[in-house]
This record gives sequence, C-alpha cells and structure tokens, in this order.
Amino acid sequence: MPELAGAGMAQLRLGARIIAAELEATGFNVNFGPVLDLRLPGSIVSERCLASTPGEVARLAGAFLEELSKKNIVPAPKHFPGLGGATVDPHFTLPRIDRNKRQLLQEDSVPFVSLFPQADMIMMSHAHYPGLGDEKPIPASLSSRVIEGFLRKKLGYKGLVVTDDMTMGAVTTVGLIPDLFLRAFEAGNDLLLFSQTTPLLEQAFKTILVAARSSATLRKRVDESVERILALKGRLEFRPLRYRTHLRARITRQIEKLRRTVEPAPAQVHSAQR
Repeated sequence: MPELAGAGMAQLRLGARIIAAELEATGFNVNFGPVLDLRLPGSIVSERCLASTPGEVARLAGAFLEELSKKNIVPAPKHFPGLGGATVDPHFTLPRIDRNKRQLLQEDSVPFVSLFPQADMIMMSHAHYPGLGDEKPIPASLSSRVIEGFLRKKLGYKGLVVTDDMTMGAVTTVGLIPDLFLRAFEAGNDLLLFSQTTPLLEQAFKTILVAARSSATLRKRVDESVERILALKGRLEFRPLRYRTHLRARITRQIEKLRRTVEPAPAQVHSAQR
C-alpha cells in the first residue's frame, strides 16, 4: 500500500481495481481494508499505512474505497480508532497506545470520520487505549467505551462494526474463552471475526444464545445488529460468480501493468575508460 500511494493516485486506483476484480471474480464481497492508521514514528504498521497525516490518508483511502464500491465490494477500513501508535504486533500481544484523547480525536480517528459516508463497515483495533478511559488493559474491540461511547455516540457512526480476528494474540492474552465472544458482542460489535474454526466457536455461539434468551437488553442488541446487517445486505447488488479464463487474463494484465509502473527501474551500469 505505501508503494501504491507513493506511485501516485492513478496507480493507487489501479491497485484497488485489481483487488476489487480479484475479490469479485472469486466470490467475495467484503474487503477488510484499507488501513487508515497513521504512519507514526516506530509504528508496527508503518509498512501498511498510506500516509502519515490524517488528510492525506483520507484522500488516498477515499479513492481506494471508490474503486472497491464500483465492483460492489464492501470495504471495512481499519483499525479504529487508529493503530499507528502501536509499537508491538497485536498478532502476538496487546499493544498499549499512549495517545491522549485529543490526539485520537483530532488525528488518529480523522480519516475514519472523513470516510464514514463511504464506510458501511469498520474494523476495530486490538489495542489498549488508556486515553479513552480504559485503565485496565483491554483491546478496543472488547471496549464499550471505545465502540459505543467513542465511535457511535461521540463520532456518530451508524454502520456495521466488526472485530479484528478474535484468535490474535492481543485477545488470547486476555483469555480466549467462550465468554470473550459474548463480551465482544456486548461491547457493541455487530460481527465477530475469526480465522480458525474450532470447537470454541460453537461454544461461544451457545454462550451468546443462552445469554440472549435470558436478557432483554442483549436481545435488543441482537436486533440492532441484525437491522444494520440486513440494511447493508439490502443495498448490495447480487452478482453471480464469474471467474472465467478471460477475466483471469485481464486481471493478470492489470497486475503486470501496475508492477511496471510501481517497481523502480533497474539501476543503470556506468563504465568509464581510462
């Protein structure tokens, strides 16, 4: 992504079109991206970031989202409220981001807010944000203060909220048990993302089901999430799978074209005769 952003807007859009075409061709309609995190000094995600300033991130990501939407691909910009301040990898452990509330409000979250109209879904960060009121180490994806308090009430986001992968180290260090999935749902997430199918998932489903049957408050939360999910599905245009040879060839040509424009030219060899 940094290479695409550095190559110019035309190349960035071409890259987005290739991703959208590949997703469309293989039957997917959601892309968990782009990354809206700021490229801050020492950031663990710097190699995935589009830019270092909120305005530039929003400008580049906005173009990326436009290209995805043309192919009916739902984007999920990430990692709210911003993972740019993380110096350790949430795939392995829980980062603590010591950005104060003013920085998070006026810098890190700005690209997300700017793109709310284009973002039907937003992915939460697996990092701890003491500046938003959580003193105990807890991922934002499990925090009602961050999701319901900051994202929805303070910033006014109305779309779907999805967790990052619940099997990542940032979550498993808290304790990966069935109740943790219930906790993520109660915190305000509409969708719970996981990359591994294990017996734990069935146990988590049963835990949420039992809790919803015994709690009117939780059933109301279920209804709210279902309404948001159905509203998004209602806006999607169904397109049948069409991964054919000519489509694969076209995508391959686009990739080669992009590679030629983004990759640096080989260094020239200069010789001198004495």
